Amino acid sequence: KPIYVGTSNCLSEVYSLDYFRNYENHFEGHFVLYKHKTLPFEVQVIYQRCYQVHGTCNCGAAVKAGDSVFVVDRCERDIRDQPIFGREEERRYSPPMKTFAYVWDGEFTPGIRILSKSGGKKYIVYLSTGTKITIEQTYGHFINVYVTGGAGDFDNTEGLCGTFNDNPQDELMMRDGTIYRGPGSDRGGQPKAFSQEWRVPESERIFGGVSKTGWRPPMVCECHEQEDNNPCGYDYITEHCDQIEEGTKDITDRLPIVNMESFQGDVPMQVPMMMRMRVRRQAVDYNSTDWEGPIK
Repeated sequence: KPIYVGTSNCLSEVYSLDYFRNYENHFEGHFVLYKHKTLPFEVQVIYQRCYQVHGTCNCGAAVKAGDSVFVVDRCERDIRDQPIFGREEERRYSPPMKTFAYVWDGEFTPGIRILSKSGGKKYIVYLSTGTKITIEQTYGHFINVYVTGGAGDFDNTEGLCGTFNDNPQDELMMRDGTIYRGPGSDRGGQPKAFSQEWRVPESERIFGGVSKTGWRPPMVCECHEQEDNNPCGYDYITEHCDQIEEGTKDITDRLPIVNMESFQGDVPMQVPMMMRMRVRRQAVDYNSTDWEGPIK
């Protein structure tokens, strides 16, 4: 049965994949925005307090595809170059937007494509399933993150983006598969318990890379009748995406990378100190003072 995915968009503010309208996440810290239930695909985001308002905005995003992680980072820092969670007056500086990637064996997991647009103000990531993640610069030091589901995501997603299955009634799904129906679960509300459910513990954060698994996506082929040599490839679904996205450049092979098996060596200076320390396996507390917003 064909699956129509033309409106399966999720925005990090948050608008869910099945358009359960919007709800608000007023917590700072690391959260799962999108995660595939059976494939090693995931998008984690970092929220910091917005300027002059009692809410949070997105400042960082990490896209995991197999053993590889692509990071966009605009988060404010303290003097140790670590993201700040807390009162605005405790902030130290806002670094320029940084983009880099963690890989194993010097190369990306097959099937991922990373495109740049608008002079580096917008990045588009395609996964081997056709899932599209758009990360774009917005005001101040913040970013917007959009996830557009592909056919391979149908009935296989979880996180703040909810479940992509054309059923807007089950968007607030908890990790155990139950649906949150408590305070704030109405449209436009603040489902605090649901948001906290998808907070990422330090041991599961991907902003410092991931362990090696050797996973590879399934090979995809275009089959034609009465032909023996049908084209196949890991990225066959996404290989022409740069032609679809006008004005983009494929930067997959030009990004600064951290080669995880040689983490004791020199790490690119484009990588924030927090990340470089993480790669060297030093103990770093990413999130010791999470600010929980004005609503207790």
